[in-house]
Amino acid sequence: MFASPYRRWTPALAFAAGLAGCAGQQTGPGATLPQTGASQPLPHTASSMLARFSANPAQFGARHQNHRGSWIKPEGRPFPLLYVSDSFAHAVDVYTYPNLKYVGQLTGFGFPMGECTDKAGNVWITDASGAAYKYAHGGANPIETLLNDMDHPNGCAVDPRNGDLAVGNGNAQVLVFHTGSSSPTVYTDSNFSQTMFLSYDNQDNLFVDGTDTSNMFHYAELPAGSQTFSDINLNYGTFPMIQSPGGVKWDGTYMAVGDSQWTIYQTQGSNVISTTTLSATCVFTFDIFRSRRAPLVAPDQCTGGGVVGTYAYPGGGSPIKLITSGLITPYGAAVSR
Repeated sequence: MFASPYRRWTPALAFAAGLAGCAGQQTGPGATLPQTGASQPLPHTASSMLARFSANPAQFGARHQNHRGSWIKPEGRPFPLLYVSDSFAHAVDVYTYPNLKYVGQLTGFGFPMGECTDKAGNVWITDASGAAYKYAHGGANPIETLLNDMDHPNGCAVDPRNGDLAVGNGNAQVLVFHTGSSSPTVYTDSNFSQTMFLSYDNQDNLFVDGTDTSNMFHYAELPAGSQTFSDINLNYGTFPMIQSPGGVKWDGTYMAVGDSQWTIYQTQGSNVISTTTLSATCVFTFDIFRSRRAPLVAPDQCTGGGVVGTYAYPGGGSPIKLITSGLITPYGAAVSR
């Protein structure tokens, strides 16, 4: 299943062994990122992981996973919850937000990747084994599973207007599952080799990034009501160019686009308006949550063996609070209210 396009995707995924337990351990406000012997990316990549998956899918429980080991503490359910997909651990860890108290774990995934939420607080989790799962806020078992036309899904986004689910399918496709349907409408941009991260804006336009056929950053818009993508060449001005795709998220004013490292670009159409710089190493995805205390959350696989930080936005800088233990390769993050 996982053939050529993912073998060309080379952002480093740090695989830090020896992290015991699942307790989310935090540091105080204004903390700096820990510097340890595992702070540099180790030689494991998404492509090598998916090559292993392709050779032995049973190793990850592909397709019909068993979620019976999942649990959520009842005392966490009344609060906003942060869901962090820990890809190599095949699990999603759950924390209260913004206090980052560890309150649960969802299990039974092959390779959990991107996450997104809807207005009701439901959480969608994409799984590179070829599925997307929907969980109710604080729920321990999926309430919906999508399998049709899934290749190796990565990011996802929910249309705030009608609840449709859009999925970056890891190839040249974006799948849109209209509410109540398990069969998607398939949109293709031949200039993509992989669609990865995506977000709707407040006008129902869908923005997608990924890589092109030369394995370079590619960015496009699927305008509301359109059947075809419009490719976007960003005008960076004095800002450095994005080299590899990171998360995409509507921040209420601009479309925020990550570079899979430490910079988030605020964009308007093709123009880069400003940037947010995080004291992190490799941030593939992020979520922007309307919280006065910590409006941005970002997993970082390559610092301290895998951490998750909360940050000011758009200020960025050092994290306000950190989860520093219990994670192997934190990848996706979403906050559910």
